[in-house]
Amino acid sequence: KNEQPVRQVTIKSFAIGKYEVTFQEYDQYVTLTGSRSPDDRSWGRAKRPVINVTWDDAVAYATWLSQATGKSYRLPTESEWEYVARSGGKDEAWAGTSDEKLLADYAVYGQDRTGSVGSKMPNRLGIFDMSGNVWEWVDDCDHIDYAGAPTDGSSWFSEHCGYIVVRGGSWYNGPEHLRVSNRHAYVASFRHQGLAFRLAQDLP
Repeated sequence: KNEQPVRQVTIKSFAIGKYEVTFQEYDQYVTLTGSRSPDDRSWGRAKRPVINVTWDDAVAYATWLSQATGKSYRLPTESEWEYVARSGGKDEAWAGTSDEKLLADYAVYGQDRTGSVGSKMPNRLGIFDMSGNVWEWVDDCDHIDYAGAPTDGSSWFSEHCGYIVVRGGSWYNGPEHLRVSNRHAYVASFRHQGLAFRLAQDLP
């Protein structure tokens, strides 16, 4: 029920990371800022997605990277995330395919740990790991359904947001949680070994 009602959304131009932010990238931020170093569960760091980061951590990283590069980075909105996961709005059950027999070609799932980013096939937009590997924070508050949700692709956010939406499913989930329409949510301070993020940018 939280995936309804179906509505038409118009997406403005934006860019999104081909991969989730990695430990290698985040560790550089930790070194330069003295921020908290997330636990990797002894799975290895490098090109694995950075896990055990809160929504606040993700926003702080985007803010730091924006200041360091002079470019404006942010978390994607929920509508942007789903547009990309659907290969540009195509009606796909999972990112890259609607055939469950092919899902393992596109997604890390049903495993005992994360995989390195880009270890599976990209979807038709050339974006990796939108289904599986790790849940991804987006920039929207959780609501019981889409009634009253923005139709311009913008973030559905408020100052008194109880829970933040996460999308995509994780390495430990089954296919039902990897669907591109599936939604879940956590408090902004929540850390988990199956939770990470990728960045987006506005375009002219």
